[in-house]
Amino acid sequence: MSQKGIGEAKILENHSITNLRLTSRLYRWVGASGGIILLALVLVALFPSLIAPYDPTESVSRPFQSPDKDHLLGTNDIGQDLFSELVWSTRISLATGVIVGLTAVGIGSIVGLSAGYYDNLGSTALMRLVDRTLALPFLPLVILLSAYLGASSSNVIIILILVSWAALARLIRSRVLETVNQPYVESAVASGGSDNRPVFSREFKDPWLAGAHDQ
Repeated sequence: MSQKGIGEAKILENHSITNLRLTSRLYRWVGASGGIILLALVLVALFPSLIAPYDPTESVSRPFQSPDKDHLLGTNDIGQDLFSELVWSTRISLATGVIVGLTAVGIGSIVGLSAGYYDNLGSTALMRLVDRTLALPFLPLVILLSAYLGASSSNVIIILILVSWAALARLIRSRVLETVNQPYVESAVASGGSDNRPVFSREFKDPWLAGAHDQ
């Protein structure tokens, strides 16, 4: 290779290293910012009475009052302080998000692993169920289920779980299909291990690791 080519290769290498460093710093900054915001929300959820100036269930002023120094976001149709309602609702919102997230991950993981590893009628039926769930429009489905089941925290959690697990199941299934024929999986089966061994050890980890690297 000529000196010119070597010089260009070094420039490209230095440029790539610089981009990687900038990207790494950006990810760290975004992660730190997200952590700070999440910590703030957790503190608000744990100590709402220290932040909210009023009881969110009491009428403290005239209805539909405009924002002022006493009511930062104004009041609703029955005179309740909107800022206090917002602060107190943080606890419910965080709890709902955690419950829905963990449950959807659990259901999606089980369905995705089963449909990807086992090639039978059951896995086909599971994926047809996933397809039907993903084909439904998200917002109209949530509104319809909310109207049918009624407005409550438990019903909201159930509705969000019903519409959230399918996308994750499809993602995990695609990752499992990529790794199911890898040598380590065949070796695990050939050595006399049960199906649970490759599924719940290596294959369970690889889809998540691969998905994390793709982000």
